[in-house]
Amino acid sequence: ACVVNSCTVKNPSQDTALTLTKQARSQGKPVVLAGCVPSADGAIASSLADVSMLHVTQIDRVVEVVEEALNGNVVHLLSKRRT
Repeated sequence: ACVVNSCTVKNPSQDTALTLTKQARSQGKPVVLAGCVPSADGAIASSLADVSMLHVTQIDRVVEVVEEALNGNVVHLLSKRRT
């Protein structure tokens, strides 16, 4: 599996995260996109439906999501976890 931890602070960082995600998917690898990018832009979740995603507040569940991705499942944990 490929885990891409992303940031939207700078646009090139977001572009790089999305490019890496698409490249890994084109090679048939399961991908988990985590961090700011999927948290900040709901349209990304729609455009990358075959990619697992984690909101920044759910990052502690990355191992669980990677395991699911390796088993062929797609997980979207995009809601903000209450603290």
